[in-house]
Amino acid sequence: MTWLKEAREEGNGEVHQEKDNEKLLKELAKQQEVLFAGVQLEDADLIADTDALLYVKVRGTQTVQSKYRLEMELMKSARIRGQKFERYTRLYGFVSFQPTRTLLHITHIGTMEVSLKAYDK
Repeated sequence: MTWLKEAREEGNGEVHQEKDNEKLLKELAKQQEVLFAGVQLEDADLIADTDALLYVKVRGTQTVQSKYRLEMELMKSARIRGQKFERYTRLYGFVSFQPTRTLLHITHIGTMEVSLKAYDK
């Protein structure tokens, strides 16, 4: 961002302001492109062979706090990554909170290690 500082020091008013905005937009676009280039999409076959919704409930009585492990169970049978899991299969994950949402990161279904994101509805 040194070019921005240099342009302001030269002090040619609106001409530099316009050039600053153009350079800033190009720089931001370039940074965004680099950021999203590193994001890899999950294997489409795995997504296609997983139920869109998983119905789960908290198992027993637990205190739900941010970054605490939560034990849940399936309320209905579900297919995940091509594998069928029966009702009452245990799920384990971690809880986090946003102002109007409860977020879950499910790490295990039964003994199978997974990485699934979920939220309250």
